[in-house]
Amino acid sequence: MIQITITGKPTGRKGLLYEFAGRKGRRTYVPTYFAIVCLGTEKFEFAVTRNSSFPTFGGELASLYGEKGECPPSADTPYTGIVREDGPVGFRVEFFDDPETRILFGQGDMPRKYIQIHFGAAASDGCVLVAGRRRAYGRVFKKPLQAMLKITNKIQVVVEPR
Repeated sequence: MIQITITGKPTGRKGLLYEFAGRKGRRTYVPTYFAIVCLGTEKFEFAVTRNSSFPTFGGELASLYGEKGECPPSADTPYTGIVREDGPVGFRVEFFDDPETRILFGQGDMPRKYIQIHFGAAASDGCVLVAGRRRAYGRVFKKPLQAMLKITNKIQVVVEPR
């Protein structure tokens, strides 16, 4: 089984976050965190952003962690992950508590859908964005994960509190 851990440990670097999808609106730099992918003794890591657009840019939901905020830490059981390649975002990992409904609660109290690890810099409503340029995305996330997926397609995602 492939385990992806989104850590609560900052990298000390910043990643770009836009106010709206399509790289529109205001933009700011937010902290990045380590993400670690393991399959047996194989391991690689990369940087991700965890901030969400509403709280970052002072939207009406800025004070609500549970709704429209960042992805909540996983509960006692890791999230289930699947690879998706449809739509304009392309290769990404979607994760959830319940594979049937694809809903994610974790330690939060608001149901969420379509929470994913994907290429950033864009607006985020809870997704974990791989920091860096698109060219680096393939090198640091997509290609190493695709190599692991040739061994197994079972993915679990752990999101640590920050």
